[in-house]
Amino acid sequence: MQLFNIWPDVEQLELPTNVKVALIQHLIEPFQDEATAKTYWLEYRPTLIILEDQDASESIAKSDSDLQHKIAMAQANPEYIEEIAENHVIKLAILNDAGEGVYCLQKI
Repeated sequence: MQLFNIWPDVEQLELPTNVKVALIQHLIEPFQDEATAKTYWLEYRPTLIILEDQDASESIAKSDSDLQHKIAMAQANPEYIEEIAENHVIKLAILNDAGEGVYCLQKI
């Protein structure tokens, strides 16, 4: 599992190159440009969770309760699900009225 609470640096992402590019493009999409997206991430601190093949229910259960809640919300109540690259989907869940969000990327 990879976890980011700041704008993800492409070099930190342990993903195939095409998935990295698609993910960053997806995160920039709602904004005018990457600089605006980064400013949003600094101010509102959304969470990006990248679930990997080895992340089974047991390993998630060992995470802290806040992270478990975020993963559960993204899995059960996403605002949307979008395939962003070959065999990878991203889900966005809004966690509260203040707009706190969690992106969850995983293989399908």
